[in-house]
Amino acid sequence: MKKSITLFLLVIVLHTYAQIGGGWDWAFNSGSLGGANIKHMKYTADGSKILFGGEVLGAAYFNGITYAAPRFGNYPGNIKFLGKINTATGVPTILKSYINILMTFQCITTDDAGNFYIGGVSSSEDPIDFGNGVTATGLNKVVVVKFDATASAVWAKTFPFGAPGAIGLELSKLAVSKAGNIFFWASNKNSDTNGKQNYPLYKLDNNGNVLWYKDALNTAYSVDITYGEQSTDKFIDDAENVQLFVQTTDGFTFDGVDHPGAKSPLGPSTLITINAAGTITKAKSFEGTVIDYQVNRTTGNIVFAWSQITPQIEIFPNLPHPKATLIPMYPKVFGGMIETDKDFNFIRAKDISSTVDNPFAISTNNLVFLALPNGKLLYLLAFDGTKSIGTDYNYSDANNKKANAIVETNTNWELTRFITGGKSTSVTPIIMAANGETYAMVSSFYAATEEALPITSYGSVTLTGFNAAADFNTYANYSVYKGDKAIVQTKSTNFNTANHDVLVKSLQVFPNPSTNVFHVEALHNINTITVFNVAGQQIQIINSLSPQVQLDLSNNNSGIYCLKIKLENGLTITKTVMKK
Repeated sequence: MKKSITLFLLVIVLHTYAQIGGGWDWAFNSGSLGGANIKHMKYTADGSKILFGGEVLGAAYFNGITYAAPRFGNYPGNIKFLGKINTATGVPTILKSYINILMTFQCITTDDAGNFYIGGVSSSEDPIDFGNGVTATGLNKVVVVKFDATASAVWAKTFPFGAPGAIGLELSKLAVSKAGNIFFWASNKNSDTNGKQNYPLYKLDNNGNVLWYKDALNTAYSVDITYGEQSTDKFIDDAENVQLFVQTTDGFTFDGVDHPGAKSPLGPSTLITINAAGTITKAKSFEGTVIDYQVNRTTGNIVFAWSQITPQIEIFPNLPHPKATLIPMYPKVFGGMIETDKDFNFIRAKDISSTVDNPFAISTNNLVFLALPNGKLLYLLAFDGTKSIGTDYNYSDANNKKANAIVETNTNWELTRFITGGKSTSVTPIIMAANGETYAMVSSFYAATEEALPITSYGSVTLTGFNAAADFNTYANYSVYKGDKAIVQTKSTNFNTANHDVLVKSLQVFPNPSTNVFHVEALHNINTITVFNVAGQQIQIINSLSPQVQLDLSNNNSGIYCLKIKLENGLTITKTVMKK
């Protein structure tokens, strides 16, 4: 039985770690019962440490030591933790943990000095004790707490948000500027006395004093504030310009100014740009959905995942729509990545919903990405075991397992390199961090309560967590999922080169145009060729196990046709042909 620790405050150094091969510098397991989540992870400026924090229900397991929380009434106990990792060795240190504290840790961030900042919502009428003489009081209020680099509490502040009530109250974004000022963006969907909902933005100094706040209200519909663990602290730049994306079908009122978007079930996205003085410098509403976004601290450029399916409005000049060349009835379809400058002027775009060089099946659904200062992108995703990428990587498994994968692009956002690990029947990408071209990631692997947790590995290290039934019965005898979190580090130089670009370019269709017959040649056997007309209708399918196939369109009308060519190795390539 693992050691159980139930102290309210806990400071402990963990020394169990592993140096491993296979492209990973090190890995350790932070197993859990009840759905642990690493909500922040960031390298220090010198790259010597990774700062991280999160919360978990029931019990958390860090390399052989268990942090357990007793049940809290009818609910599972909860644990909040802050820690650091030595990036040279992979040794993690839990600096502070709280057991059954009555506050959520919705946002966690750190500054260049290694201080921690926590934002969440209180659920107690009694004072919340953070130690070091620092407390916060206020039922159903937003709480912001500062901790120093040793995770000792420095101060705590509470903020009321409109009508009381915990339903819909949340802090969605929290960031610290280069100057040390704190910005947070929160919401209370409980109506105020005017029947509106509150979404204010605060700017605090480094002592937690309010420098200014901007009231943001919405009328009939709730607002979808785009955020995720990966990007909660990536909405300001070094000059303290703030970028806020919101989505609502009923327009948006910010600081007394209406920004009516088109009222559509698709929902327009509204961008609000605020400078360091709190003045709105730009506000724009438009059709389409922002999935998630990140602001470049140095340049102020915005990188975001965007989904647009309306044919009425083209938002960005020169936005590529690959499907438009094949299916004219969908000229504005786009799902992928966009970069603009801080004034929302278009710089570049990369469609990931219909490009042919996407063997990882990256999409805007549940996308976890990291925009690097050097212009590259990283994608973190669960890679299906049935996929393969040319001859460099063929991941197949009798149990159809998946792997966690980091995919790296070049500065043109073309998929070029990748690394995988953590094979399991079910994996979930969580968060990434980068220091130059050294990367860290957190990924989960799961099993249902009646099953043993899977065994997963990174290089030569096998990671397991709560596998014994006795552990589960002791720490969490309620119906939840068991999930382990692997924290691993790697370097870009360890990545495999994805040679799908070579395969795409080597596949030839000729002659093109042709009167009747087209020849299709590939480096690998061709499984199927599916032919579509310009209306998107399937008109023919050819089954083959040969690298050379003849396509006869003599019975079809002249015009443009789309060929969807699936190779034996799993790669699908799209080509366009013209029949004379």
